[in-house]
Amino acid sequence: MSNVAYSSPVTVTVTRAAQAASASSTSGDDLATLAVRDDPAIRATVASNAFCPASVLAELARDEEAAVRSAAARHPHLPPSSMLAMARRGDAEECELLAGNPSAPSGVIRYLAKHADPVVRAAVARNPFVDMGNLEKMLEDADPFVRATASGALARLTAAARR
Repeated sequence: MSNVAYSSPVTVTVTRAAQAASASSTSGDDLATLAVRDDPAIRATVASNAFCPASVLAELARDEEAAVRSAAARHPHLPPSSMLAMARRGDAEECELLAGNPSAPSGVIRYLAKHADPVVRAAVARNPFVDMGNLEKMLEDADPFVRATASGALARLTAAARR
C-alpha cells in the first residue's frame, strides 16, 4: 500500500478555485466565473477580493447566502446603488457592515442612521466619514449605546479639528 495521500479531482478543483478567488492576479472575467459557482465560500471569497469588479459585486450583493452578501457589503467598491438596495432590504447584519463601509455614500449613511436596530445606528456613528449632522442627531437617539457612540465620535472629530 502506498503512503501517498490521495486528493480527489473535486478537492483539487475546489482548492484551486478558492485560491483563484482570493488571488490579486485573478482577472475580472475569472472572478465573474467563480462568482457563480455552487460553493458559497468561494463566492464569499470572490466578494472579498480587492480586485473584484463592481458588476460582480453587485450580483453577489443579491446572493441567496448571507455570508456572500456580507462579504459584498464590506467591499469598498460595491456600487452605491447596490449599497442602497441592501440597506433598504434592512437585514441588520448586512446593514451594520454597510454602515462600517468607508465607501458608503452619504445617502446610504443617512438611511442607515434611521435603522430600527441600534447596533446599525451605532455602526453609522463609528463610520470614519459620517458627517457631523448625522452625529448630532444621534446624540438624541432613544438608545443610550447609540448616544454614547455618537458622543465619542463627535469628541474625536472635534479633537481632530483642533489639531
